[in-house]
Amino acid sequence: MKGLSKLLSRLRDEGKLGGTISAAKKRHADRRYIDHSPAIMCRKRKVEIPLSYDLSRQAHTIARSELPRVRKWLVPQPSTQRDGIVCSRDQEGYYSGGKNYPFYANRIKVTSYGYAFGSRLYARINTETYKHEAPRGYIFGTDDLGIYITAKRVCKEAHRLHLQTHHVVKYTKLYIRKQWLAHHERRLETERQLALHDREERKINRLIYSQDFYVTAEDSRSAGNCMAGTLAWGRRHGLTEGVKYPAKVITRLIDTHPSVRHVLEAAARRTLSVPSGSTENQNPSVFHKVSQ
Repeated sequence: MKGLSKLLSRLRDEGKLGGTISAAKKRHADRRYIDHSPAIMCRKRKVEIPLSYDLSRQAHTIARSELPRVRKWLVPQPSTQRDGIVCSRDQEGYYSGGKNYPFYANRIKVTSYGYAFGSRLYARINTETYKHEAPRGYIFGTDDLGIYITAKRVCKEAHRLHLQTHHVVKYTKLYIRKQWLAHHERRLETERQLALHDREERKINRLIYSQDFYVTAEDSRSAGNCMAGTLAWGRRHGLTEGVKYPAKVITRLIDTHPSVRHVLEAAARRTLSVPSGSTENQNPSVFHKVSQ
């Protein structure tokens, strides 16, 4: 009876005592292909945090105190090892010449890494461990440039503030919020300036395409050319000194020198800067002498 009870228990565990025989066989076949290996936990990788000026100076001071005879140190670099500030002299070869003098690279490595978990940040700077919480509406993250913090409402990658060691050491929610807002305002101003520049370039290109302006020797000087070279180029192509030429005349000579395009752009900028009611903004139908 004891052997029979074990057999019934085994059949019950294998799913062969419930439902039809076909269903029991199917459940048994499904159980055979279940992966019972232990799950592999994917840990967050360590991300190096760039060193700030204060920590770099501190590392330089410690390096000079440990090895006072060494004068030239490389720039301190962040490290993911929990060793604090480590100074080392690594031989990397020999100087060229008749005698083989060894060449050493004097390196300074400082423990500086962290993990970003959305609303949480765990970091280790030198010998200290830091655990920070993101302000409300902000989030930590990791990308190719390192650990960053950004507002959830802003999705642009350019507005991410990538952290340095001073951000972690001096961290408060008010401090990091002010740092991100300052970075956000700088990015907005840069984007506004780029938009204005693109708009100005489109106006210049439309004006150059319409050829509704004139060009003088002063426009060549504004483009960075010397006056002697400008006059020599003009005489070579039959242009008279002191004459305002329509843009279509200069456009025909655009392939004669690489700077002709820049001269046309300088003339177009000058034309756009002149008020619309001024007579200087009009395209002359004939050549006009410039007052000497």
